Formats: sequence, structure tokens, C-alpha cells
Amino acid sequence: DDDLFQPSASAPANAGQADQFPEERRQGLTQAESTEPIENDRLAESLVTALPKEKLEAPRATRLARLNANLESYPEPRAQKQSRRSRNRRELRNVRDLEVLAEVLDDPDPKVREMAIRALDKIRDDSAVDLLIQALTDSNAEIRRRAARALGKIENPGTIRALGDIEESSAVEWLIPLLRDPDVEIRREVARALGEIEDPGAVEALGAALNDQDLEVRQEVIQALGDIEESSAVEWLIPLLRDPDVEIRREAARALGEIGDPGAVEALGAALNDPDLEVLQRAIRALGRTYDQSAVEWLILFVTDANVEIRRRVAWALGQIGGGQAVEALNVASNDADSRVRRTALRALREIGRR
Repeated sequence: DDDLFQPSASAPANAGQADQFPEERRQGLTQAESTEPIENDRLAESLVTALPKEKLEAPRATRLARLNANLESYPEPRAQKQSRRSRNRRELRNVRDLEVLAEVLDDPDPKVREMAIRALDKIRDDSAVDLLIQALTDSNAEIRRRAARALGKIENPGTIRALGDIEESSAVEWLIPLLRDPDVEIRREVARALGEIEDPGAVEALGAALNDQDLEVRQEVIQALGDIEESSAVEWLIPLLRDPDVEIRREAARALGEIGDPGAVEALGAALNDPDLEVLQRAIRALGRTYDQSAVEWLILFVTDANVEIRRRVAWALGQIGGGQAVEALNVASNDADSRVRRTALRALREIGRR
């Protein structure tokens, strides 16, 4: 796309002049995004032509291009345990790489800044978090979107380190305002990232975001509330079991099942009358996940349901809860005409007996 090689609106004043080296500029950007290593420093000259000289001098140009090549050797997240020597070597490389990226994130060209975010996404290490947080306030929507996505992928307490401290609230405070970002894709990515970070401090803001006009944003918010597994989210989710949109009702039932709070039993019991089969199935699972005896009264009503899959799921849920009333219902289910229901009921009875 030729637009990628045009000067950005925020480029230096002289960027609007005729480009005397269009081919060198094109080659320079291609080299910058390449995963092939630079063979010699001469190739860095085209990179310098491609990028604003006020921000990127020859030594940095060479380091940035080499960085794009070196990133291919970074281990994947959750890779097998590394030796101390290997970890130390990687930490030293990260320090050098981050020095380059910190400068590149200030570049006036958004394509250059986007390159830096892609590199930080590959590093996927605690040391990259501060720079990603900085990028969440970038003027370019695509860069904010990529930064939010990368931040959510790190998935450990270090991802929410800000101002040098490991503190969940600090990173969440940067993400929460983006739930009101005018770009709908950014709102979706931020909701997903907050769910992956799993900070209870995000529940209230996510609950407020349930009023978003975009259906996919609402779905991502509901999933995030379920992933956080905080009881305070139940009050936000229960009304959604009566939402006119069936997809919202399905997601709400799933999220309540992830949380497993007994406070949702009555609402989930009422959801067993939902006309949508998937909502019914998810509500049954959620009732089982509450491990609350009051849920048994709702579940036993479906032990002899006409739908085989419903009967099987009810047997599973009763096995999760246990208790005398559940055992009686499972004894009935153990004589079901369908073999799958019988197996599930017998397995549930064995599990209850081992407790």
C-alpha cells in the first residue's frame, strides 16, 4: 500500500517537500519490517532516508533494523523453563532492545511507532509493560489498539506494573478510560485485556460498560466479568439473563457459571425457563458450579426432561453439588433409558461417595 510510505500528518515541517529518494524510502521501510538480518551497515542508509532524520540517526537505524531480525529468536510465552544463564542473557537483550523502542515510540511517523508496538508484543515480557502503557494514549487509534492487545497477552502480575511498581490497579487505571474510547475496536480489545489481567478492580468499570451500544463490546465485557471471577460482578450479570438479545443471555449464563456464586441461584433457576436451549444448558452448568444445595431444587425438575442432553447435564450438575436430595435424583437418572445419562449419573454418584 503506497499510503504506508507517505509522510504522516505529524511529520516534521520539511516532510511536505518533494521526496528526492522515493525508492530508498520504500526500501528503508521494507528493511525495517523485515525479519532478515542486516548484512552490513550500508543497508542502514536507506532506513535513515525512510524515517525522519530528526528522530532516527544512523546508529539507531541500524539497531532498529537488527532488532526486527533478532525478535524472531525470542522464546514463545510459557516456553519451557530456561537456565539462569539463558534468562540473564535475555534480560540483557531486552534492556538494549527497550532502549531503542523507547525512542522509536516518540517518532512522529505512526508506522514507525506501530513497528515498535509489534516488537513489544513479541518480547511479551514484564519489562515491556511500561512502554505499552505509554502507547495506550497514542494519538493513532491502531497503535492504541495494538498496545491494548499486547498488554493483555502478557497475562501475569507483571503486565500491570506501572511507574516501577508491581501493582494491578496502576495498569488497570490506564486501561479503564479506554472502555469509553470512540474507536469500537479499542473498546473490544480493552475489555478482552481486562478479562485476561483478571483484576477485581476493573469490575465496576466493566459493569458500567455493559451499556455500550456495540453488541460485541458488551459480549467481551461479559466474558471479562466471568474471567475475573469476582462475586461483585454477579449483580451486573443477573439482569442480563433477561436481556432481549439471546447472545447476551448466553454469555451472562456462562459468566455466572465461571464465577459460581450462590447469590445467582435464584436468577439461574428462573433462566431454566429460557426458550433458548443453549441458555438453558449454560444455566444448568452454572447452577452446578455454585455448589449450593438450594440449586438442587431447580435441577431436579429436569431429571426426566424430554431432552437427553438436558438430563445428562443435570446429572453432572447434581454430582457437583451432592447431598441427600441430589443422590435421590441421581438414583433415578442412573436408570435412564439413555446410556449417556446413566453413565453420567453413576459417575456422579461415585464422586459423591468419595467425598
